[in-house]
Amino acid sequence: ISSYFKKIITSAIEIAPYEEMLREDFNNMEKGSSYLIISEPGEWGEFVINQLNEIEGANIDFVVFYGDKSKCWMVQCVPPDMDHHFSQRVSLPEEIRGKSNQGEVTAEEDAKVLDSFSPNIVFCHPAGFLAGTKDLESAIALIEKTKELENDKKIDLVD
Repeated sequence: ISSYFKKIITSAIEIAPYEEMLREDFNNMEKGSSYLIISEPGEWGEFVINQLNEIEGANIDFVVFYGDKSKCWMVQCVPPDMDHHFSQRVSLPEEIRGKSNQGEVTAEEDAKVLDSFSPNIVFCHPAGFLAGTKDLESAIALIEKTKELENDKKIDLVD
């Protein structure tokens, strides 16, 4: 067997258990939830987007997982599809983008802004697709606040 086919077979063997874990996480998700808590970080994008396309009423805007390297709970926005993986279905609020609540250089103002959205936010990426929190409850609170602000924007557009 050529090295190319060995890579494909090895990749398929490695992906299958991860997809099975994602499927189990998806099945354990609270019905109507806008977020999916996954057991392990990894390549979840294609699986989640396929679930959104296959399951009527599925509306996952965020994936939440514990980041071993960062030692915090990560909130990552789901892209609209695999062709636009640098876009988000819903972005994290502009007010917290690029803010950090860690390290010696942290501005006191950054910490105040982050805490006003959800306690224990560690950082938010400047592009608004990723944030880290100290605990799962804070990750969920950040998602709920983001969805609330998103709904307020929609109401303002209608008025």
